[in-house]
Parts: sequence; structure tokens; C-alpha cells
Amino acid sequence: MRETLTLDLMVAGHAVPTPCDRVGSGADVLLLPALSTIASRAEMAGLAARLAADHRCL
Repeated sequence: MRETLTLDLMVAGHAVPTPCDRVGSGADVLLLPALSTIASRAEMAGLAARLAADHRCL
């Protein structure tokens, strides 16, 4: 099951709403795309799908 949630990340004292997908069950794994202006969480979707059987990917 995939669900989308919003994390409030604090940057320079300000909350920055950041969309995040959660998929799978098991041990938690945090998947981070490249830190660039063109990166998106969609680029991690394939890896998250492969890990989802044994991990909860965020």
C-alpha cells in the first residue's frame, strides 16, 4: 500500500512542507533522491517498489 504524507522539515527556523510517499512494511528505509532542483520522489519509486516486500520505504 502506498500513501502520500507531508513532512514538515525545519529549514532556517521555518517549516517547509515536503511531500513524501510511504510504501511497504518491515524495517524502515529512508530513500533520498539527489539534492537538486530537478530531483523528485518519483525517481525513487522503482527502488521503493523492489524493497517494499521487506521494508517500509519513506
